[in-house]
Amino acid sequence: MSLGWGNWDVRVYAALSWVSLASRFAEENPIIIDRLDACLNDPAAAVRLQIAGHLDIISDIAADRMWAMADRLASVEPDAEVLTSFLNGPLYGFTLVEPQKCEELLVLVKDRWEAGAFEKAEGRDHLPETLGSWAAQLYAGQGRTRARDWLGQWCRDPQGNAEALNAFSSAVRDLLFERYSTDAAPTAVAASDRARDGIVLILKTALQRCDDAYKELAAEQGGGIDKNAAVSTYQTCAKIVDHVGNQLYFGSGAFKNSKAEKVGLTDAASMRQFLDDYRTPLELLGRSREPRTIHRLVEFYEFLVPADPARVFDAIHTLLGQAREGGYHLENLAANVVVRLVRRYIADHRPLFDNNRRREQLVAILQIFSDVGWPSAMTLLFELPDLMR
Repeated sequence: MSLGWGNWDVRVYAALSWVSLASRFAEENPIIIDRLDACLNDPAAAVRLQIAGHLDIISDIAADRMWAMADRLASVEPDAEVLTSFLNGPLYGFTLVEPQKCEELLVLVKDRWEAGAFEKAEGRDHLPETLGSWAAQLYAGQGRTRARDWLGQWCRDPQGNAEALNAFSSAVRDLLFERYSTDAAPTAVAASDRARDGIVLILKTALQRCDDAYKELAAEQGGGIDKNAAVSTYQTCAKIVDHVGNQLYFGSGAFKNSKAEKVGLTDAASMRQFLDDYRTPLELLGRSREPRTIHRLVEFYEFLVPADPARVFDAIHTLLGQAREGGYHLENLAANVVVRLVRRYIADHRPLFDNNRRREQLVAILQIFSDVGWPSAMTLLFELPDLMR
């Protein structure tokens, strides 16, 4: 259903006029609110969009009417984009002041979405993304447990709910690092913990689906298995995992060319605390078989080296050993970043390798990339005895 309109769509302009009048004269002329209400029953989605996107203009003068109209939108509005405009716009302003009412409306929309009440959008589906963002706000931001239940429901079918899960991960990016601000309040710390809980839940379920699909595809006896379905499940869930990894990487400030105003980890102390707090998510990300996910994680560990060089090196060694299953060591970018990282360790943290175990780990890392013929790794492995003297 198209939401566009042209010069001859006079009812759209009439709806816009009622919206403009409402902001100034509705208190003295209640008939204006009646006209807004009537526009919500218009057969043209573009007309209803004008009201849905500005419903909050009557919140101060006719709050009961506004909530009744909002309830009707959530209950019967057939166009997902009209609903999305309302949820992302007017309703979002009531997140903190009326969270219960917001939640009740979202339950109506969510139930209809899950029941298939809306036509499948072509390309990007904004309604599940909106629901995922709201779940992040209500659960991670405010600690409302019903929204945590939504996340759990979506995680039972990560492939079918990928848009909502990815939207949740995106929405909590800043919250994941709130606790590392020097002046973080207890409420911010609690929100950060809930955000971490959410991404751990997403990672665990998505990775389990990836593992199951991978085993199906790798099985010699493939009778009764829908290979196409297994491939689709694996690819979708692997992207969900990768998306979570990106939120940690870019939210932390690890990306050197980032223009983000807010950087999550600003010093070695906050990085060290992060390594303690996010041990489980980092280990889960390391279970991915996707080279792009592993590469981002290696770069993230490179960023975290100042926090605890020994601990980070051990984590990298474990990660690279696991990553061979997905072929990460066959990638040119992988060889380049690992060789750069090893050279940095030899130059800046040479005493670490007085320990025989870590010296063996160092050789093992280079051996992974030398065995497949990467010249930079082979050269460094050859130079290693002199460098370690």
